[in-house]
Amino acid sequence: MLGIPTGKELEVHWAQRIMQALREACRVQVVVTLALLPLTLFWFYQASMVSPLANAFAIPLVNYIVTPLAIASALLPEFVGRWLIVPAHASMEYLAIALEWMASWS
Repeated sequence: MLGIPTGKELEVHWAQRIMQALREACRVQVVVTLALLPLTLFWFYQASMVSPLANAFAIPLVNYIVTPLAIASALLPEFVGRWLIVPAHASMEYLAIALEWMASWS
């Protein structure tokens, strides 16, 4: 765990902070994959080896780009919202293309 922020985190070089964040993200991905593996096997009778990579790519894209743009476009007036929903939709289209490509891996 990263622990409670103390202010000393900024004393660490930025590259080390990025590496620590990547290690933590990988650790969370492994834990989620292993935790969901029994349910995935129960419901689908198979497990994908590509799903951790696909989730690591798709979840941040949807969380940090698509969802905020979609919510903002729904809350703002239509003449503003229509300009925000276009990049959200384009992001989902490219995500679908990337996920289709990953699904084709043997």
